[in-house]
Amino acid sequence: MGESAPIYEELTKKAEELGKSYIRLGFDDETTATSFARLTLATKDTKKSQELLAVSADLARSKGIPLEQSTQAMIMAMQGSTKVLKQMGIELDDNATKEQVLAAIKAQTAGQAEQYSQTAQGANEALAVTMDNIKESLGDRLLPMITQIAIKFSEFLNSEKFNNFANAVGAGVDMVVNFITNLGNSIQPTIEALGKFFQPMIDGLMAFINENMPVFQATWTVLQAVINFGLGFINGLWNTVWPSLLATFKGIWDMIVGAFKVAWGIFEVLINIGLGIVTGNWSKAWEGMKKGFQDIFNGLKSFVQGWWDSIVGFFRGGLNGIVGTLNGFINGINKASGGTVNIKTIPSFDNGGWVNQDGMAYVHAGEYVLSRNMLNGSQQIGAPVTNNNQPITIMANISNELDLNSLGYQLAWITRNSR
Repeated sequence: MGESAPIYEELTKKAEELGKSYIRLGFDDETTATSFARLTLATKDTKKSQELLAVSADLARSKGIPLEQSTQAMIMAMQGSTKVLKQMGIELDDNATKEQVLAAIKAQTAGQAEQYSQTAQGANEALAVTMDNIKESLGDRLLPMITQIAIKFSEFLNSEKFNNFANAVGAGVDMVVNFITNLGNSIQPTIEALGKFFQPMIDGLMAFINENMPVFQATWTVLQAVINFGLGFINGLWNTVWPSLLATFKGIWDMIVGAFKVAWGIFEVLINIGLGIVTGNWSKAWEGMKKGFQDIFNGLKSFVQGWWDSIVGFFRGGLNGIVGTLNGFINGINKASGGTVNIKTIPSFDNGGWVNQDGMAYVHAGEYVLSRNMLNGSQQIGAPVTNNNQPITIMANISNELDLNSLGYQLAWITRNSR
């Protein structure tokens, strides 16, 4: 027992070191330590176990399996059973020795754990393991403190001082309740007298309201119609004009961004010319100048596009402003009528995206427009053909004129995309 204690401490220390080092590869430190202990128990050799642990890690990442599973496969392989490894896709000779089996696994999976740790998913797993360890460490440190606080708080609740305080509070609450009850009993006659005094006035007011109810109802109807008209007018004007204003503002913003890009590109070119003169490294200076010229080009492109979008948005906003004013009156009348009148609004220029009402749109050459029937599934959407070497096959059941039109649309769409 005296000789085994140092060996156990050494193995425990080595397992902890390996667990911490494998966190970088995204493996849980406790899982790594357990796998090392199992390999050591199977091989009776700590150095060999470290080698097998590294191979197990590569095997786990190569096959996308947990470290425990790859470790068990390694233990079985070292014991002469390679069935599990073959099921994983590791190519092995039936008569291979342990050394040949280990060499074959290394040849087919070497470096997989390290490569996986360089990916975003591997980095996330390493971070998750680290955060779990931090939580466990904080829990181990804070739990005794929380336990002591809970014990002290429990002792306080059961103490004589707290009981005296609770009794005093209870007596105070009883005094307040008794005071309110006595006050209510004392002022009840006064309240009853006031009720008798004001009751005739209340009865007269209710009689006046009942007699003039038709007038009040008519007034409310008119007021409601005015409110509905105002809300309808604002809604119609806003829905028509706001998209154009937004496009104009976006164009102006693109112009500002483009101007800044041009200025920055000019600054980059001048700086790199200066660096080339000072350092003599014109190759590096030219690379910086090319980036500056690219920024100038992108800035000019953004500026011109923003200028054009703002001009289009301005004129569109003017037209939509007139249409929006008219639609505002139409919506106001429709709302004020309470549904008895339903005048159609005037179409206006709309932006891309989902359109919830009828309107006009500018369609560019080469665009494909989905109809309402296509969106609700009652009309088939033509699929583009990208393989130019294959014949076009169209399956269709033609029953009426609508199907013929649909077939024509599909033929045009497929023919265009098969060029």
